Formats: sequence, C-alpha cells, structure tokens
Amino acid sequence: MGYTSMDAQVFEERVKKIRHQLQVDSLEGLLIFTDEFRPHYSLYISDYRPVENIEISPQGIYISQVEIVLFLGEKNMENAKETSWIRDVRNIEEISSFFLEMEEGVCIGLSGIEKIPYFYKKIIDKIAINIQFFAYDHRIDALRVIKNTDEIKLMKEASAIADQAIKEMLKNVCPDKISEVELATIGEYFIRKSGMDYGYDTIVASGKNTMDKTWRPSHNIIKRGDILLINIIPRNKGYCSFVTISQAIENSYAHKICDISKKIIHYVIENLRQGDGSDKIYRLYYKKVKEYGLLEHFLPFSDSDTSIGHSTGLEVVEPPYLDIKKNVILEKNMILSLKFNLYNFDFGDIRFEFNVLMEDKAVLLNKCL
Repeated sequence: MGYTSMDAQVFEERVKKIRHQLQVDSLEGLLIFTDEFRPHYSLYISDYRPVENIEISPQGIYISQVEIVLFLGEKNMENAKETSWIRDVRNIEEISSFFLEMEEGVCIGLSGIEKIPYFYKKIIDKIAINIQFFAYDHRIDALRVIKNTDEIKLMKEASAIADQAIKEMLKNVCPDKISEVELATIGEYFIRKSGMDYGYDTIVASGKNTMDKTWRPSHNIIKRGDILLINIIPRNKGYCSFVTISQAIENSYAHKICDISKKIIHYVIENLRQGDGSDKIYRLYYKKVKEYGLLEHFLPFSDSDTSIGHSTGLEVVEPPYLDIKKNVILEKNMILSLKFNLYNFDFGDIRFEFNVLMEDKAVLLNKCL
C-alpha cells in the first residue's frame, strides 16, 4: 500500500491520461523530477514519498507509451519496491545513462523541477545533451486540480480534524494565562493524536501580531480584548486542509467584525455555482463588504494581497491561483482554499481561509465557520 493508501487503479488511470496527452503533444515521454522535500508532482504518480532523513534522494519518474520507471536513492528504492504500485524501480544513479542512451533530438515533457535545488538541476542539464525538454507542469496541474472520490474523502477527513483541532484550541483559551505557542501545541497534539501529519507550520497570532503575515507562535500571552488568529493545516495521507479562523477574545467590536465576516463568507458560498468564474468570488465579497461599510478594510489592501484563494491537495498551495486579475472557471470536484481578509483595525487584522468543494454549487467543508 502506497503513501496515500489509494488503489493502484487510481494511479494507472492518471498515467493513461498522461499518455494520451503526450500523444496529442507529439512527445515521446514525460520525465517528472522532484526533490525529497517537495515530491508532490512525482508523488501524484508514484504514490511514494521519499524518506528524507535517511539519504538525499530526488525522485524521478519516466512515462512513455510502453513503460513507466521510478528512480530513487538506494535506500528509498528498496522501500519503494515494497510500497509503490510501479514495478520498475531503479537507482537514481542510473537516470543519466538511461536518458543518454535515447536517440538524439527526442522530445520529452519535463515536470516538477521548478522547485528543486540547483545541484539537482545539474542532473537535468547532463541528460539534456541529447534531449529536447518541454515544460509540462501545466498538464499535470490540470489533472491535479480535479479531485477523484478518494482524494475528496481524504480531504473531507482532514477538514473535519482541522475543525476539531480548532474547537479544542478555542476551548483552552484562557485570557491572560496561555501563550500563543502553548495554544499551537494543543492543536498540533490533537492533529498527531488523530493520526495525521502537519501540512505546514501552525500559526497562532494574537492582537497586533495578526498584522504580521510571517508571524509564528511566540511566548506572548493571549490577552483579554485581543483578536486571535489560528491557522492550522492537517495532512491526511498526503492531502491537506488549509484553515484559518479569527476569534475575538472578550472584545465586542472585534466579535461583531468576525460575525460579519462569517456572514459574508456564507453568502459567497451560497451563491457560487459550477461554471462560475473565480472573479465572481471577489465581486460577491466586494458587494457585501460595501453593504457593511467596511471597504476601507477590504482586500486588496495592497498589491501583495490580491489573492482570494488557490487550489489545495497534496500541496498546501496548488494552482490555479485565484486573484482579482484571473478568471478561473470553477469546475466540479475542485477543492479550493478561499480567503477572506479585513485589514488594519485598531485591534489587528481579521483573516479567514476555508476549504470549498465544487459540486453543482459550492460546499463548505469546514464547519468551524
């Protein structure tokens, strides 16, 4: 059984779709090449996540019309033979000779290398002597954005654990007695106890700390009158749920703004349909924020805050990226992480992020809102 515990048939179907696309694009094959820390493009096909604390091990997958080969470091290679559905597993040291034996000028798609360190890219440079590589991330991204039944199940489970972890954290908020880092520990312990991993570092920020987008939990004590921000991301067999909530701590005005924010979020979700453009999300936000007289606090507050969401899955943040300048069509079985932010109150910032499954209409996966 592989990393995600999904049936081999799921991965075989993905390879079938890739082979069809390679044929359409007149390419001989596809090389997916990733490092051991960000293996998501290769993991999507191999169902194997390299164990990075035993060796340096990039992961390479070659797919042609007649074969599929998985390349890994020696120790990971032995483990993958027992867990990956791919039967032809080879040492990563063989990858150069494998490609150098190909006919000169062969055309191959290349995916995954945008996020790898430079010293791994040198491997690609070496094997590119005889090969013409063509960027192929966009083709794999198009497959990844539409989730199958197994992926949706895993992400629904992760969303439920995120909700429960946040509930547990809020239950333990004792104003003037508990620190941000102590509260983060409660949430992380709950996630671990549930059998899940972290998709990203937990963020707990209070008061004006909520205005710092790079904030990490500190020993600052959460005080009466603060706004509290919690960002928690459980990873369930590879698949993430990205959730951010804001909660007022004995602050009536902040509590009112949080309540308004939740009403706006539910209004938007209730009015999103399959086939809508993602720009509708912004337009609906704008309409309701204006009605509530909060436009001066509304996103985008600056050019860096134009994002209204993104897809999520094996990675916390996956394409397509949604902002006010892009109009992505919302398709069935997309799972999106949508954002709603209000900035620069006297007490700090208000931020929410939540998972939405696109069916005929949008379905909110996080009940903590």
